[in-house]
Amino acid sequence: MASALHRTSDVIVDTARQQILRFASVMAVVNLLLPVGLFVYTEITGQRYWQPYRGEDNLATWFSTVQLLLIGGVAYVNYRTVGLTQRLDLGGTPRRPWIWLVFALGFVFLALDERFDVHEALRENVFRPAGLFVDLRYVSAGDIGLYLYFLIGLMVTPFLLPELRRRPVSLLLFSAALLLTLATVIMDSLKGSTLREWPIRHFWDYVFEEVAEIWAQLLFLLSFLVVLYARLVEMKGRRGSGGSG
Repeated sequence: MASALHRTSDVIVDTARQQILRFASVMAVVNLLLPVGLFVYTEITGQRYWQPYRGEDNLATWFSTVQLLLIGGVAYVNYRTVGLTQRLDLGGTPRRPWIWLVFALGFVFLALDERFDVHEALRENVFRPAGLFVDLRYVSAGDIGLYLYFLIGLMVTPFLLPELRRRPVSLLLFSAALLLTLATVIMDSLKGSTLREWPIRHFWDYVFEEVAEIWAQLLFLLSFLVVLYARLVEMKGRRGSGGSG
């Protein structure tokens, strides 16, 4: 009976790992095809290449919202699998499983911000009227909401590092995601007077900002999926060896 349960469990774990690989592949392909598809669309319709990225209600913004929710979902699944390893007493359980829940809630909040323009509302209704952060050299008046989000993320990241360091690929992806996110934060809040001095201004202001944003999200998603995949492998190995280690 126990042997049959172990075989069933192995099948479930192996199926889950296969689905993780498929999901990661699909998301990578979609992230690559989206800007290509939008470029082809502008060529067909006679629009300028940057016009589909203009404004807040565009396809890239919608996709970004969906992708942020997916990242939050994967972070939550990681949180739940930590609880599963604790209940099964398999060993190797992270000391701070709550950090996954923090990241899950954080990415859900970012999805809501993307959809409902929370940081823009802070800029227009709080910081600018109060005269806060309006005289920064390169930052648009009061437009520091995304910097605050980024700093909060950096503050909680050390609690996740022990998990990421165990999987170097995940750590590499996460680090690249942070760097690309910082670039998008800078672009999003840059003064218009500064941007007007740049060559191919509309590329940086619209295309780069949106595409770099969704690619940074992809890197976060892949980083969390690597952790989930590795944990499933570890769970199967530890259970197969009687839960030792």
